[in-house]
Amino acid sequence: MIQRGAIASGTITLAEARGRGGKRGKLGIALQQVVLVTGQKATLTGIQGKKGAGSEQTAGKTLANIGEAGEAGILLAPIYFPLVMIFRRGEDVHLDKGETLTAVTKEALTLDGAALAAANQSLQNERQAEAEKLRLQQMAADEARKKQEAADREAAMARKQAAAARIDASYAMLVIYRELKWIDADAQSLYIDQQEIGALKRGCFVGLNLAPGHHNLVTGENIQPLDLLGGHQYWIEMKIEGEYTFRASLVAVDGQTAIHEAALRSPMNPHKIKLPRSAHLLSAGDIQLLQDLYADVK
Repeated sequence: MIQRGAIASGTITLAEARGRGGKRGKLGIALQQVVLVTGQKATLTGIQGKKGAGSEQTAGKTLANIGEAGEAGILLAPIYFPLVMIFRRGEDVHLDKGETLTAVTKEALTLDGAALAAANQSLQNERQAEAEKLRLQQMAADEARKKQEAADREAAMARKQAAAARIDASYAMLVIYRELKWIDADAQSLYIDQQEIGALKRGCFVGLNLAPGHHNLVTGENIQPLDLLGGHQYWIEMKIEGEYTFRASLVAVDGQTAIHEAALRSPMNPHKIKLPRSAHLLSAGDIQLLQDLYADVK
């Protein structure tokens, strides 16, 4: 019968500041009236509270008997409105936002049946309107998300096509990488055509442009022969196996898988890489080309 957010009026019945000797502040509030959904005004009353446990004193009982038998019906329910409460907390008194006060009706109240029905209908209309508003907002958000996803796909596809047009057919791109694992071997030496190019750490990669033709990629006792074609891309993962004694191997991986595992964010230190004449490091533009070329476009 009382709409959420309805304003109740009342008076301050007691206000005492803290004093010397540890005297705590006091605050008394009496709620006196509230407007029901029918527009009628309900008079509130209560009893002064007695001292409670701890440092608080509270008052008020939850008891209401509103209405009498008649055409409008009877309302018998608790109304939770603070009527008279005295607060003591520490030295000062505080009334925090959301704190519950309790009040009861002073007298029986017969509700206007027509006004109550109109209020209920108005409340139902408000709820339906709010639900419809939320539905339309969700539809608009979903439509905006779909449009953005479509635009992102078109942009990614355009970058993929542009990347394919920038491929240099005079070289083959080769990426060797290790996934980031916390329990793993130290850096492993990597050789191309019998020349050590450096040690590959976990979570790192090295990207090369190599002359087309036959090459041997070696780590430890593992040899990965490569027959490279100009304008093509090749991905090799250095896998580490074992628990106490580690063993490195080189495994060819497809580009879609490798681009996510390699991430292409942590390259080997270029100052510690020695390359044969048939190879040179991928540039930042080459790395971006690979990311665009193997972007996952759904």
